[in-house]
Parts: sequence; C-alpha cells; structure tokens
Amino acid sequence: MTTTYSWLLDINPTKINVSNSSDLQRTLIWIEDSLLATHDRFMMKTELTDTLVDYTKRLKFTKVQMSVVMVLVASVILFYVVSLASMAVENREFEVSKLFSRGASSYQIMIGFALEALILSGVGFIFGPFLISGLVSLIGITPVLSSVTGGFLMDVDISLGSFLLSGLGSGLCFLGMLIPAYKASRKSIFMQRIQSARRTEKSFVTRYYLDVLLLIVGLFLFRQLGEQGSFNVTGQFGETIDSNLFLLAPAVVLLGFAIVLLRIFPLVISVVARLLGSFLPISVVMSIWQISRNSGNYARLALLMILMTSLGVFASIFGGTLDRSFTDRIMYYTGADIRLQSVSVNSIGMSKPVISRYTDVQDVQIASPALRQRGVDLTEEFSTTSFTVLAIHPESFRDVGWFRDDFASSSFNDLLDMINHDSTGMGLLIPTGSTELRISVKSDRPRGSVALVGRVKDANGRYITYDFGRLETSDFKNYGVTLSGEEVKIFGSRRPRDSFSRFFR
Repeated sequence: MTTTYSWLLDINPTKINVSNSSDLQRTLIWIEDSLLATHDRFMMKTELTDTLVDYTKRLKFTKVQMSVVMVLVASVILFYVVSLASMAVENREFEVSKLFSRGASSYQIMIGFALEALILSGVGFIFGPFLISGLVSLIGITPVLSSVTGGFLMDVDISLGSFLLSGLGSGLCFLGMLIPAYKASRKSIFMQRIQSARRTEKSFVTRYYLDVLLLIVGLFLFRQLGEQGSFNVTGQFGETIDSNLFLLAPAVVLLGFAIVLLRIFPLVISVVARLLGSFLPISVVMSIWQISRNSGNYARLALLMILMTSLGVFASIFGGTLDRSFTDRIMYYTGADIRLQSVSVNSIGMSKPVISRYTDVQDVQIASPALRQRGVDLTEEFSTTSFTVLAIHPESFRDVGWFRDDFASSSFNDLLDMINHDSTGMGLLIPTGSTELRISVKSDRPRGSVALVGRVKDANGRYITYDFGRLETSDFKNYGVTLSGEEVKIFGSRRPRDSFSRFFR
C-alpha cells in the first residue's frame, strides 16, 4: 500500500530579518537535502528559498557599498585619535622627560599612559554599540525616513558582530594612543628641549617614504578597481568572490594624500615665507617661520580639516553613486520602467487586442511585446544544443527598453537596426465579411508529412493559423478552411504563459 504524507510549514514573514535570513535559508536547504536522502519521491515546494537567495544577493551589494563608507570614516576617525593623542602627549613631554631623566624606565612611564588609553578604549567598547544603536534608531523619526517608518523609531538589534567591531575600533584607538606615548617615554630633558625648539627628527613613516608607498598602493587599487568594474573578483573555478582589499582603496588613497601633504607642508610654508617676507609685517613673517620650523601640530590640524572636507565631498558624491547603482540594478532586472510577466493571451476563441488594452491605461505612453522561448538546432539529427530566443518589436522597444552605454560598443538604436528588417509584404487583403479561404495547390510529389497552413493577421494585430490539410497527392487539389468557428486557433498552439511579456513606459 502506498501512502502519501504532506506537511504545511507555516512561516511568519514578519519574523524574518537580516540577522536570521541566512540561517533560515541554510535550514531550508538542509531540510530538503536531508529528506531527499532518506525518503523516496520526496518533494518540497516553496518559493521562500529563492526569495532568500535574491534577498541575500541584494543585501550583499548594499553591505559592500556601506563598507566603503565605513572604512573611510573609520580611517579618518583613527587619524583624528592619533593626532589628538600626539598633541596630548606633546603637552606632557617635559614632565615625562623629567621622569625619564630621574631614573624612571620607559616601561614604568608607559604604564600610566596605557591605563589612560585602556580606560578610554574600554568606555568606547562598552557604551559605543548602545550609543550608536540609539542614534540609528532616532533616524527613523527624521524627515528622510519618516515616510518609511511612519514617524516611529527604527528597530535596531545589537548583535555580537557589533561588539566585535567595537572591540576592533577600541583596539586600534588603544594602539594609536600608545604610539606617541612610547616615543615620548624615551626622551631625556636635553633631547626634549632641543626638539621643542626645532623638530629635526623625521617620523618613521616619513623616513622610509611609507606615505609615498601608501599613495602608490592606493592608486594601484583604484586602477584595478576601474578595470574590474566591481568589488568582486572571479575565482579559479568561475565563482564570484568578494574582494575586501578593494574596499580599502578610497581610504588608502585619502590617507596617502593626507600623509604626503604632511611631508610637503613645511616646505610650502617656508617658500611662502621667503616669497612674501618682504611684503608682510614682521609679526606675520615670524609666525610663518615658526610654523615652518615646528609644523607638526599645525599640519595635523590643517590635515584633519582637509580629511573631514574630503570625507564630506566623498559622501555626497557617493550618495549619488548609490542612487545610480540601485536604479541601474532595478532597471537591469526589469529592462524597462515596468515589465509584466506571465501575460495571458487567449489561444483559442475570438481574437482580442493585446497591446491596446495596456496602452489604454492611464499614464501608459507606449507598450512593447516580447517573447522569450527555448529552441534547438534542427539541422542536427539528434540535437542536444539548446538556446534562448528573445523576440521583440524593434520600433516600439527602442522607446521603452533600458540600455547603458557600456553594454556594447554600438548604440542602442544601431543594435536594434541590425535586427529590424522589412516585412515580407502585406500579402493578400481578405475582404470584410469573408467566411472561407480556398486555395488550389499542386505538389511535385505526394508529401504526407507536409502540412499546408495559412497565417492571417487580423485587425487586432493577432496572427491566426489555419490548417488546410496534408499534401497527399501530386495533382491539383482544392483546400479550404472556414474563417469562423472552433477551427480557428490563435497563434496555432499554446505557449508557456510565463514567456510572454510586456514592457511599458
């Protein structure tokens, strides 16, 4: 005895969010694979898996774009922390140098700075995720998102990943605050007095031209990103892999330019002092000379303002890029402003207009039909090669189809002109009120496998196929069909409904 069992698993879609969508997708795949391996003729019907796959793909694009901005903002903030820590340590260099000259070791001096850095980093690590989640939640009541959230606060969940990123940021800030302290803890009073008058010691980055190297690496990443066209790379087996290295390109270039500016800033100030020294008051000239001789703090402050300005400009430009990216991805998927799939057309019965019932809709300017079907190569006796055919109406499709210049070297109109050919002619005009079609045909020999069919285009633009019969004799024979009744078959045969589409503007 054969028994069929079925289960209906009801899933609440309101409970699906970013944090559990991946787990749900893996669970559904695991359930199907496990039951297929243990039960014969098992079948699971659900569209949720495909929906989650599409959602994950779209979410990945959004994460990549947001990661670019996050890395850039984090780089500027880290530079700000290091600059602020450097100025704070320089204010205390004299006291630190006295401790070092009176016998205190660098280790003992570093303990005090490390405790300060640890307290500040610990506070940021613990309260940072809660503070950010509160600020993000408040965005829901702003005019930007009030139409989406209804003027309510946004729902924000603090995950483990939030604390991991907070810990990473706190760790980098901790190291950034210790680096200036470590340099200051190894100076005596004599060295501190000399360097406070005029700093001749070059930093590690400037001494080994790491700033120039960083700028070259950033420009190389930008060049590779431009040639690649995306943040993804193709693996050895053709799979698409996210390249996190490309996400660092904007931050690397921005920091490279910033640190190179620190190198040339004293030189530029010195040249300005020499050129304008005879024209400016002595107080102004002395101030410029002081900046050129001890330009560390001034250069860092100027550089910080430049970085913040660059970040603002980048964010505004990147916002337009995000809008363009979202629009292009949607248009690439639909192919036009609106696309209707699974358009139902009657294959038997009375002919009905297809295009006009959509163009008559308010605000629809033009509609264009499209048909996508699979085909095989009939020139081969046992053909295993299949292909997909997309049939369009070039004249109307050029007004509704979406195209981008980087899709092809030729323009959209030129591509459509290549497939837009003259029709075979109007054929014979059938008078209004005709009820029958007759034709006299003589075949060179009997062909029982060949059917004689007629294609008629009616006033609605629908093509109708009439079957006159087989060529069973080599003599003249009269064939006839009735133009009304159940013999009429629109389009000759039924096609898959999901292959007939409409594009609108």
